[in-house]
Amino acid sequence: MVVDGMLAPSWSWAAARAARAAGLRVVWVHGARSAADLVAEPDGDEIVWATDDGSRGFHGSAVAAVPKVGAVLACGPNPMLAAVAERWPDGGCEPSLVSTNIVTFHHDRPALLLEHLRSEGVLAGTVAPRVVRLMTHHDVDDEGIERAAKALSGAP
Repeated sequence: MVVDGMLAPSWSWAAARAARAAGLRVVWVHGARSAADLVAEPDGDEIVWATDDGSRGFHGSAVAAVPKVGAVLACGPNPMLAAVAERWPDGGCEPSLVSTNIVTFHHDRPALLLEHLRSEGVLAGTVAPRVVRLMTHHDVDDEGIERAAKALSGAP
């Protein structure tokens, strides 16, 4: 079972492909706010869609849509991981230990925003329609973070 609530679930694709290559049956549960935010190409023997607004598949969270299974691999925002920890308390998921260097957010005009950020020396990209991603690396220091914050505060 692969369950995710990511906007661009590259980890989920890799996990699903590795599990299938090992001969395991993969049920992929993918959740998002709406059908427009779901991934286009899930990879599993069975696909379960879940949307918060009910526009596709199960009306509710990806975690609530998970059928009875033997094992769950989960990737998503901390509220989703907290729901995983609550549903499978013996699974070892501890959301408070999860940290990331990735920030994603919705924007109605991402091309305009990305052009503005580039002009301010900030690189960003999109990971889904109307979804912008910023990521820090080992070479991004406090000054770079401040530059990004300033660029975002003056963004269209």
